Amino acid sequence: MLHNSPIDQIGWTERFVEHVGITTPDIIKKMRQIWWFNPTNIHSMRLSSSGFKFATTRINIKHYSHDLETKILPKTLIQLERSIGYPYYIANLSCIKVFDQATSVTLILYNNQLQTYLNNVQKLQ
Repeated sequence: MLHNSPIDQIGWTERFVEHVGITTPDIIKKMRQIWWFNPTNIHSMRLSSSGFKFATTRINIKHYSHDLETKILPKTLIQLERSIGYPYYIANLSCIKVFDQATSVTLILYNNQLQTYLNNVQKLQ
């Protein structure tokens, strides 16, 4: 798990690239476009497959995999964009990989029912 969640994709991208010694703003900008599923929304924490591969193989960031009870719906995707402050990766519509241990534990407590978890998080916001 990484320390102290940066606010957005830019902060996470900077953290990712600093592990391999890249500091050039142009390369950081390019990597952000490649590594994030929705680079037009800097607050979206969903990684692309390239971003997930880089984070887990090049810099070995620990992640937690959850096979979900039900498939991810469009509503769930929107709620994820609004509610999750750490990077996550959707492997398929029945599996999510999160980089935050607290989120992982909470999902386990919700029996991997992602929609129920997000509904409750949304009520708290």
